[in-house]
Amino acid sequence: MGKANRGKGTLEMPNRGRGTCPICETEGIKLLYDNNTSKVDAKVCKRCRNK
Repeated sequence: MGKANRGKGTLEMPNRGRGTCPICETEGIKLLYDNNTSKVDAKVCKRCRNK
């Protein structure tokens, strides 16, 4: 059975949490994770969260 509230938090974000990742420059990907390793505080994609 599906979850009723899955993804509810991203609906309130601009462009539903999607954009261009500043590290890998992939377009149209969800930017949900804070990047603590680089000097720029920005949201990054799932693939780049540990880089």
